[in-house]
Amino acid sequence: MFGGLFDFNHDGETDAFEHAVGVSIVLSLGEEAETDRDDEDTDDEIALEALEEELDSLEDELSDLEDKLSDLEDKEPEDCTSVAYARWERRKERLEGMIAELESQISDVEDKMEDL
Repeated sequence: MFGGLFDFNHDGETDAFEHAVGVSIVLSLGEEAETDRDDEDTDDEIALEALEEELDSLEDELSDLEDKLSDLEDKEPEDCTSVAYARWERRKERLEGMIAELESQISDVEDKMEDL
């Protein structure tokens, strides 16, 4: 089956003992390779869980900021030339920037999840 590959005493013949030892070596190597694949799967699963938690956190934060933006928009000052309006506009722009940044982070996390 394996030719002279397992002829450990180099007598030109593979006896039953040498054949058994050789087969056990091959089988143990196969088990190690399977264990390595299992470890990789576990690492991927751990990474995926961490990314899912990060995604949930980012989405919660995004929802909170969107609620704040909605509340802020409801309180838009009447006079667009007033100091209050300028302050309102700066707050609105800051919130929109934070929302855009979170959306970008969410997209990055989703991309990482797809790569796993």
